[in-house]
This record gives sequence, C-alpha cells and structure tokens, in this order.
Amino acid sequence: MGKNLLMVGSKDYGDCVKEIAEKMGEYDKISFLDDIIDDAVGKMEDLHDLRSEYKYAIAACDSGEERIAINKMMEEALFKIPVLVHPGSSVSPSSNLLNGSIVEPGSVIGT
Repeated sequence: MGKNLLMVGSKDYGDCVKEIAEKMGEYDKISFLDDIIDDAVGKMEDLHDLRSEYKYAIAACDSGEERIAINKMMEEALFKIPVLVHPGSSVSPSSNLLNGSIVEPGSVIGT
C-alpha cells in the first residue's frame, strides 16, 4: 500500500483540499469518499472497507463541526489523520496544528 489519502466530504471544499494535498507531493493516490459525488471511491458506509487501501484520511468538508465529527469517526476506524499545509503558506515551527488541520495557500500561522 502506497501513501494514499482518502478525503471524506464535500466536493466543493474537497477540491481545494485535494489541490493542497497534491501540492504537498506526499501522497501516491488521493480519492474522495462521499455519498453524493459521482467519481467517489465509495460511500460513507464503505469507510471501513477502504482501510486496507488508504492509510490516511481527512474530512474535506467546510463545516468545522462536521469535520471534527468525521475525523473522530476516521480515527476510530484506525485511519491516520494528517495535517495538510499548502507549500505557499507560512507556518511557524513552534505552532501546534492539530491532526485534521488544513492550511490554505497564503495563510500565515504564527507562534
């Protein structure tokens, strides 16, 4: 299994999150899991079945409360929840980003 990332949630914000993950250049494969996206690899009910192919997963929806709930569900399913940082952002080495954080282009995260 390569370093594959499963993005769960909204296609709208998910496209932005996918671009950030692609720019990072750390993932061999990036796919969506969603109940309404046509090109998704599966629906929410398939989450546990995809664990063998995807080691990493992140909530890609724009609702903060929903992202927290989905990330918790994925942690319970033993996925690793990464921090995604766009290379065009600035993050202080002394900052503390929690798993599931998504830092968008041009963002500045201080100490």
